[in-house]
Amino acid sequence: MLASELATNAILHSRSGHATRTFAVRAKLYPGDYAWVEVIDQGGAWAQDEHDDEHARGLAIVANIAGDDNWGIDGDDASRAAWFRLNWH
Repeated sequence: MLASELATNAILHSRSGHATRTFAVRAKLYPGDYAWVEVIDQGGAWAQDEHDDEHARGLAIVANIAGDDNWGIDGDDASRAAWFRLNWH
């Protein structure tokens, strides 16, 4: 669910959903320790759009499930990585 949210953001807010742009989802499992997932978005700057009460909750869900220091977005307008880490108990 969290990977789907980050991939959806890449498609909706950048040009990653266009035929000439791409994004990638990568996951790495460390059994007994944690799972690391990242979405690499090369779709350019994110477009700001209008949101109503039914939108703009996805990153809050990612933050709530992953935990405060277990998610983030790194990079710039050309390329960014949105990532999260889930502890594996």
